[in-house]
Amino acid sequence: MTDTVPTDWEIGKLSDFVGVITSGGTPKVDNKMFYGGDIPFLKIADLTSASRYIYESDETITPLGVEESSAKVFPTGSVLT
Repeated sequence: MTDTVPTDWEIGKLSDFVGVITSGGTPKVDNKMFYGGDIPFLKIADLTSASRYIYESDETITPLGVEESSAKVFPTGSVLT
């Protein structure tokens, strides 16, 4: 494996290089109070169809949508996979 890794890269566990590994969840789609807010909401499809950077999202959620679900808010510039 090491012969396929660039020589200037470190080899280690993902947890050695990132602060948080987590997943989130979608607020209940049948509750309109959870959607249409100011918080961009990305789905897996948004991540897999993006080239490299995502500048906006088609869907947004409200603070109540975050509070009442397992959705997470990440700072701008976060790495999402």
